[in-house]
Amino acid sequence: MFDELNARYFDNRIDAAITWGPRSGRPRRRNSIKMGSYSVEDRLIRIHRSLDRAFVPRFFVAWIVFHEMLHQVHDIRVKNGRREFHSKEFLADEAGFELYEQAKLWERRHLDDLLTY
Repeated sequence: MFDELNARYFDNRIDAAITWGPRSGRPRRRNSIKMGSYSVEDRLIRIHRSLDRAFVPRFFVAWIVFHEMLHQVHDIRVKNGRREFHSKEFLADEAGFELYEQAKLWERRHLDDLLTY
């Protein structure tokens, strides 16, 4: 998936490793979930294990991976003394994901399912 996205959207310019995040203990209800993360220092994308379940569609995981890949393209800005991870330009590029609207809709409809892991 990473290689497909890298070729399609980034001309193979993204140089990062990708892995699943650590497994949690027993299933529990969460109040929030960080679906993915990107470490600038390690050039490492981590995807939350909650997304590694049969009911989660491939396009949704691809959108999360795509989002994390964008962090290598867009620098973290400091605005009013705060770090800005998702600039207007970042969000505009994110909307360029082919199934962006479907992914956002799926997230809204299934967030409760993802929060239980």
